Amino acid sequence: MMQSIEVRGNLSSRLKETSFQKGRFRLRLGDDGDLQLLTLNSETLAETDVYFSYYSSNTKDPHNPGNRLVFNETGYMYVVMNDNTTRFYVNNKDPVPSKDFYHRAVLHFDGVFSQYYHPKRQGVNNSDNGWSLAWSEPENICAKRFGPYLDANELGNLACGFNNICILGDNNRPRCECPKRFLLVDPDDEYGDCKPDFEMQICGRESNQTAAADQDANLYEFVTLRMTNWPSGDYKRYSNYDEERCKATCLKDCFCGAVVLGKDKLCWKKKFPLSYGIRDTNGYPGIMEKLKLIFSEKCIARIKIFFMYAKWALNLDLYPC
Repeated sequence: MMQSIEVRGNLSSRLKETSFQKGRFRLRLGDDGDLQLLTLNSETLAETDVYFSYYSSNTKDPHNPGNRLVFNETGYMYVVMNDNTTRFYVNNKDPVPSKDFYHRAVLHFDGVFSQYYHPKRQGVNNSDNGWSLAWSEPENICAKRFGPYLDANELGNLACGFNNICILGDNNRPRCECPKRFLLVDPDDEYGDCKPDFEMQICGRESNQTAAADQDANLYEFVTLRMTNWPSGDYKRYSNYDEERCKATCLKDCFCGAVVLGKDKLCWKKKFPLSYGIRDTNGYPGIMEKLKLIFSEKCIARIKIFFMYAKWALNLDLYPC
């Protein structure tokens, strides 16, 4: 049976994999005829609280805009333009034959829009009889804030919550992982926000200098997370910095949540909380190979650990220095 979405219509994601309440992602055909994937304010879920679009069909020609999204019986998905003749195909791949396979499309709770196919008869095309991925948009939601999508609008997050790290998994679906020394706010929600398991360090009274930073700098041990970055949230940039200078400038700044140092010798200070975290072991995109995220921790007599990631402190009685 053919399904369609008209202008101003939308498809909502579910809240979680196990919850059918509305989530914060939308597939919407706008007034201008453009088909978009959108993320909303996660608290209000109001249709007017759109943070940004992470996919666009660019079918908003004022002379011939899109007026209907169609998902037909043969597995094709396309935007029909106002002239009722021109079509924009959401994906250029030809679907498997509908006489042998069922087709379905899902906007997942993590924001990935996917089309799947399933054999009608056992053993068709050596299938394992499960649902197989035909295509997804985006192909890598973890990296979607790079390139043209990394702009001045840095509100919210995509698949993973604040301070969380997005890692692309099977079928172009993300999984999320808190950094070391961070815990999920909701232990049952892998895709939610991560919080530190230590107390925040406060700034000095007269400046943003970390108290006694110069004296304590030699007590810090830095840890590097390779292939990991939070590409947004910069508040300062330094040119021609080596690793030691990049570390030092964060050590002395209590506002500094993290620093990223590239091979171009650009040192970027990150503010907290961090958003759009990404780890990619395949090196996609190339910029990930050039970046490393630097954390730090230190021990003193009372066994107090400072974490330069957010420069917070945790008191432990039995922690080895």
